[in-house]
Amino acid sequence: RLVLEQDVLRRRWTNRRAARACSLRRRRIASKTLSSSGEAPAFTFSAAAAPPAVGKSEAIEQVRQRAKAGQCFSRTCFDDGPTARRRGPRRRRELGAARAGRERPRRAATSSPPTRETSKRGCTNEAARPRPRGRGDFKPAPPRPTQAQKRLPKHNSHPASLRPTLPAMASLIGGDALVTGKDRIEGLCLLVIDPQNDFHAGGSLAVPGAEEDCARTAAFLRKNGDKINSVVITLDTHHTAHVAHPAFWERATDASARPDPFTVITSKDIEAGTWRARDPALRAWALEYARKLEAGGRFALCVWPEHCLLGTEGHAVSAPLKEAALDWARRNNKTVAWLLKGMNNKTEMYSCFSAEVPVAEDPATSLNAALIAGIARHDKVVCCGQAKSHCVNYSVRDLLAAWPADKPKSDVVLLNDATSPVPGFEAAAEQFEAYLREAGATVSTTDAL
Repeated sequence: RLVLEQDVLRRRWTNRRAARACSLRRRRIASKTLSSSGEAPAFTFSAAAAPPAVGKSEAIEQVRQRAKAGQCFSRTCFDDGPTARRRGPRRRRELGAARAGRERPRRAATSSPPTRETSKRGCTNEAARPRPRGRGDFKPAPPRPTQAQKRLPKHNSHPASLRPTLPAMASLIGGDALVTGKDRIEGLCLLVIDPQNDFHAGGSLAVPGAEEDCARTAAFLRKNGDKINSVVITLDTHHTAHVAHPAFWERATDASARPDPFTVITSKDIEAGTWRARDPALRAWALEYARKLEAGGRFALCVWPEHCLLGTEGHAVSAPLKEAALDWARRNNKTVAWLLKGMNNKTEMYSCFSAEVPVAEDPATSLNAALIAGIARHDKVVCCGQAKSHCVNYSVRDLLAAWPADKPKSDVVLLNDATSPVPGFEAAAEQFEAYLREAGATVSTTDAL
């Protein structure tokens, strides 16, 4: 400890001697420069001299005048006496500017940094000159990544042409090849929409005929498995607090009251206070959603029985189609693409490609153009599932609306014997079938195709 203290004292003494020698050297240089002009020096440069008789501003002005006359100092900064060792980088810059014949303006703390108009060697703008870095300009270096962080894959490290968009990947599982490629895919793409238990016999929202539709779809997949290159199965996926479920709503006069299934809630009902969202933060959105839904012209807000709740048996795929899809995947060494839809509680998603009212903060609710483009790369797209009046209806409509212009719409095929409408919505199913024929799409059956 004693040796360390002595070493510290020795270093301090050495630094003081060096600073004193440097100060004397600067004074001699300044004395010679001032005396060469024929005038008396403004300072007395001796170790025992009295304080300077001229202030700092007067001395700087004298230096500026000498510099304009061509009598410049050397590279050493002008020394103004006892304050030499206490001078900071800003003061040195001011004295250096005075020596060069210009006065550097101090930049206000709130002003934005000047833009550099030219290179460092060819600055023409006075404000754009590179400023020496001082204590206030210090910027800490970014932290170095750890070894574990270095081993992680970099974000967006693959080419932009192969980079899938966020809406395409937000709810698609196992279908990366559909949204990352661009080449033509030989064979068929089988698009099965919502073949889940809740839409079959015994489910909370059973569609009559769904059991037979599922059996025919499974048989079609087993029979034509070698010709089918991709299988995309969509899954209606909800929570109890979904906007189309009773648990989302309450009466303004009775907080315990819930709407019955198949109740239609209009924007006027919400404005009148007949029904309102249970969550106060969603009440304004509920009214906005009902208005936008009605303006779209497709639906009014209908409260459905709770169905396809994530994690329940009703959310699972019906057994015959599930086994057929897994056998196809094993036989062809491929992966079934699973597309989850309807997970956002604030909007309904009948179409598997877009929500009825997109939510700005959820890109998965906007049109999934990347997936449509990937499906369209196949020779034909065969569609089926539940229900013909709702999810199949509007999924195929979105598919045809975004279909590539260089491909015939006849490549979109509806298996008419593998889909059925919701009871009471048979007219919507008939209108959908008429729309397909008018648009040029193909309406066929599992046996005929």
